[in-house]
Amino acid sequence: MGKNKEKYNFEAKNLIAYVAKRFKTLLIITILGAFITGVITLFIHNKYKSSLVLFPSSPASIARSISDIYYVYAKGDILGVGGDEEVDELMQVLNSNDIISGLIEKFNLAEHYGINLNKKGAYTLLYKKVNSNLKINRTEYSSVIIEVWDENPKICYEMANEIMSLADTVFNRMHRERLYKANSLAQNAYDSLYNHIGKIQDSLTTLNKLGILDYHYQTQEILKAYYNALLAGKTDLANSINKQIKVLEDHGSKTLTLREEIDDAEKELADLGRKLTVTKVAVKSTISQKFVVSKPGIPDSKDYPKRMLIVLVSAISTFFVALFSFIIVDNIKKIL
Repeated sequence: MGKNKEKYNFEAKNLIAYVAKRFKTLLIITILGAFITGVITLFIHNKYKSSLVLFPSSPASIARSISDIYYVYAKGDILGVGGDEEVDELMQVLNSNDIISGLIEKFNLAEHYGINLNKKGAYTLLYKKVNSNLKINRTEYSSVIIEVWDENPKICYEMANEIMSLADTVFNRMHRERLYKANSLAQNAYDSLYNHIGKIQDSLTTLNKLGILDYHYQTQEILKAYYNALLAGKTDLANSINKQIKVLEDHGSKTLTLREEIDDAEKELADLGRKLTVTKVAVKSTISQKFVVSKPGIPDSKDYPKRMLIVLVSAISTFFVALFSFIIVDNIKKIL
């Protein structure tokens, strides 16, 4: 170990001595490299950054939450924060072309970035440019951070605000497409069942006109009257009552079936009515699908480029590149 340590110290001393020997040259090269880098950074346009942090909202339906208390227990409060699934959904919406297209149209970004849309590949270049100035990441706290860069601080701020609006627009459009279909299906089912109940009621009305109002009660009473007429020797009355008994026998069971059918249908109609109300309320609702934790602001200082850092890194890199270049050249000379 001692030998290795001595060798290491010896080599380190040699390196320090070598640097000291060529220090003036290395210093000049380093300063020159830093100066050139500093000049180059002057041609890099300043960019400003505006950012915001969002949480997705709960998946609970507004209409269902209002109309069904048990749904609230199952899905949670509509004012609650969403989970991982909702974060993923929000990320997909924010990274969709709808958001990029909305920004391009709203701020005329083709002109803003100086891109001629008549040239081949212009739209690809435009989308790449927008994406390079937009970063959307998921945080460790199940929120989403959105960062927007632009050379104009006001445009940067306005674009960040527009992303918030576009996110709700895309969400609501997606949900409405499904809700319109659900509402249409519910309305068709409701109308069909309502018409079916009307036909059953028409059939019951026809049977009522035959004198069948309450099959069980009428059967008991009419049989009692029939036997009383027979016991009293009133044959004509008994025959008349017997005709009514035959009407009950022929149509009474049908009346019972229709009444059971209409009871079941009315219960189902009530359920469909509730569903229809829910879908109608949901179609009209425009509640935000997110919570804004940190709103964007107009930046008052540039975020990019960090010239001092670039110059410092360049100076250090130049120093070591020059140093190792000298070492390699000197070793080659010794070999030759």
